[in-house]
Amino acid sequence: MQETSKHLDAYAFYRDLKKRSYQAVSNEFTVSMTSVKKWAKAFNWQERVMLHDQEVQKGVQEKMMPEWIETKAYLLKVALEQVKKGRDAGVVPGSTRDMMAAIKEARSIMGEDVNTDVKISLEVKYEDPPEDDDRD
Repeated sequence: MQETSKHLDAYAFYRDLKKRSYQAVSNEFTVSMTSVKKWAKAFNWQERVMLHDQEVQKGVQEKMMPEWIETKAYLLKVALEQVKKGRDAGVVPGSTRDMMAAIKEARSIMGEDVNTDVKISLEVKYEDPPEDDDRD
């Protein structure tokens, strides 16, 4: 079967539908569902739509990425400035949960997977108490 302008128009109509349906194509072009299904199979509508959608998504990402990176950098800068101001003012997290929420937010802004645990180890050194010379 040779793809005609009617087939191309039907495909374009299908591709551009918000909610894609062969029934909508059948209604718009006043052809049977059987015909629409044959066209879709013969002219690879599903594969073409998938490739089209991927290209649209890629284009949107490429267009938005520089602005998004700039926004993320700004948000991270603001967050870090607020943490520094709080630290300088003697403000500390009210709980470990608050501290972890702040860390998770910063990681999220950086694009890290916040569902991955970060292992933090603290080394605590205890010193022997000074000897008391007055025990005698």
